[in-house]
Amino acid sequence: MAKRRKRIRGLEKNYERISLLVLLMIFAVVVIPPLFSPAPPEEEEQGYVFPPPLESEPLPLKVYNHRQGEVMSMDLEEYLVGVVAAEMPASFHPEALRAQAAAARTYTLKKALDGGGCDRHPGAHVCTDHTHCQAWTSPEGILSRPEGEANLERIRGAVSSTAGLVLTFAGERIDAVYHSTCGGHTAAAHQVWSGSAPYLEAVTCGYCNHSPWHTTRAQLPFARFQEIFSRQSALPVMTSRGTPQLQVLEASSLGRIKSLKVGSVTYSAWQFRQLLDLPTAWFTHTYQDDALQFELRGYGHGVGLCQYGADGMGRAGRSFEDILHHYYRGVAIGPLRKP
Repeated sequence: MAKRRKRIRGLEKNYERISLLVLLMIFAVVVIPPLFSPAPPEEEEQGYVFPPPLESEPLPLKVYNHRQGEVMSMDLEEYLVGVVAAEMPASFHPEALRAQAAAARTYTLKKALDGGGCDRHPGAHVCTDHTHCQAWTSPEGILSRPEGEANLERIRGAVSSTAGLVLTFAGERIDAVYHSTCGGHTAAAHQVWSGSAPYLEAVTCGYCNHSPWHTTRAQLPFARFQEIFSRQSALPVMTSRGTPQLQVLEASSLGRIKSLKVGSVTYSAWQFRQLLDLPTAWFTHTYQDDALQFELRGYGHGVGLCQYGADGMGRAGRSFEDILHHYYRGVAIGPLRKP
């Protein structure tokens, strides 16, 4: 009998140990994994709400529509909605869109009020030709695109929340130029054009790596090179070995080219880019397999605001003021004061 009671007590202890082990296992399965499992990825721009619209006085503009060949009348802020939609993807971070709106507003007013308007189209303040002024699209054009209604609301939020804000240096509106992708480093104005500006200095940009134009390659057959430049000059453009007579005359310390010589003719980097349809003048070239091989950095002239960099800064938690102060050195951001 004593042996039987001892055996029962032993079985009870074993049962308690087994029960405790089972409970621990259940605890490990149910409780512990949530403590150590990775957090769900944070949704991009989660909870972002545009600040309320700023008050600004109406400012009528005359805009030459180069597609329709007519002058349109509209308010500055409404015009800017079409500019931001045409110049920057609506999918970019809201703070980048706000920076773009402020830059585009400043650029417009610099030309309209300080520069005498669009010199190609008398009677217009600006035109819609992106090669001369700024690109522009109508609200109908925005709505015709995928997610058009949401994009239009988003762009209106960027414009209205910066309404009337402009960039100045020493009390004067700046020439707020911008481009798609700097390729890691912007250019100073004097490295690209003949003039200079203290606020358009070269700055490091570590925020545009996600741009499809950050680093690209292109090639041009020698025969095509000869065809293009022989139209520009009757003088030889190829060497006796059949390679292009191409020489870089002036470039920045980083290699962004300002001028080149083909044969005996000098071209600005902009002219060379236009003729060869290159995205940038920051490149190196080699000769291989009867073709010019280009290694390129960025898209556009590289001066001022880098749009993909602005998007990257926004996604890194920087405000539109931070973005503007980074690319335009020493500027102030404040409300428009009419002359």
